[in-house]
Amino acid sequence: MGEQVQAPERYKAELKEEGMSLRADAPVTVPDVKSAAPGKSQSANFTEEEYGRVKQALAGALQLQWGEETSEHIYPVSEDGEKRSEEIMGSSTTAVGTASSGAEYNLSYQTSREGNAPPLSLIWMTNIKKDGRGTAKPARIFEMGETPKGQEPGRGRELEEKAKELIQAAGFGDYGLLQGRWKESYYRLGEREWPEMGYWLIFTPVVEGISCAKSEVNLLGNSYISGPYIEVVYLEDGALGQLKIIGKEEFLGRQENENFLLPFEAVHQLFEQYCKDFFGFSGSSALKAGEELTGLVEGSSRPEGVTKPEIQVEVKNVKLEYAYI
Repeated sequence: MGEQVQAPERYKAELKEEGMSLRADAPVTVPDVKSAAPGKSQSANFTEEEYGRVKQALAGALQLQWGEETSEHIYPVSEDGEKRSEEIMGSSTTAVGTASSGAEYNLSYQTSREGNAPPLSLIWMTNIKKDGRGTAKPARIFEMGETPKGQEPGRGRELEEKAKELIQAAGFGDYGLLQGRWKESYYRLGEREWPEMGYWLIFTPVVEGISCAKSEVNLLGNSYISGPYIEVVYLEDGALGQLKIIGKEEFLGRQENENFLLPFEAVHQLFEQYCKDFFGFSGSSALKAGEELTGLVEGSSRPEGVTKPEIQVEVKNVKLEYAYI
């Protein structure tokens, strides 16, 4: 497919716009497939069988004993606050399990069926912390491939393989690793504050050799996944901290038609123009944000020497993949 998009081995760029700068020297990853064509999918709920397989995989991986499980249907509510039992909007199931290590886990399975809205289903397990801790400050996310001080080189790779085995056993062998990073969280209990290191992994579906993701970027430039994904967090000692299986899309097949892929040169030009419009002060939304941030800087009484803030955008990697639209 490299010939189809005419992609180079690396994407290099350096440009400045009022209010922003962009720098790139990043590898370009193109899937090793013959071609890419549009496909069709539909949102769906995870089934009871899929949920059961996840429970079974977790029990095997953690030597975990499940306790009593509770389930309930979710019904729409009328204007007077009464449930309308003639229609089921979804279901909620919760189970608690204890691992051989003594750690306790809470597992939640949710489905939704609301009118014409697409289903949003999830299977979510969390290591229960019962020491009353609170979050002291936002976590620090390390760069991909960066090893924090005190961690053995290659430890992240070991946890990636461990996560792959878990999601394979849980029935999601058609998902691929999107990213794996170390994450340092900070907690507080009374007067005591302490950090805890963990390894954070994101997996997304792979269709016919091409990974699928729906990435979003907010006004602060933070990227996050909103489409189907699996998130796995391992604690520093290798214990499972969290497993999130969010959203399900059923692939309905390719649509061979006259659509074609833009050459890479056109794609990176569109991306660079987007950055100028979105982050630079020439863009209307960015201009309003800049005015709010700088206050007197934009006014006639601006103190001497005060300048506008500049957003710095650095591209670390480029990857061709499917996006859910």
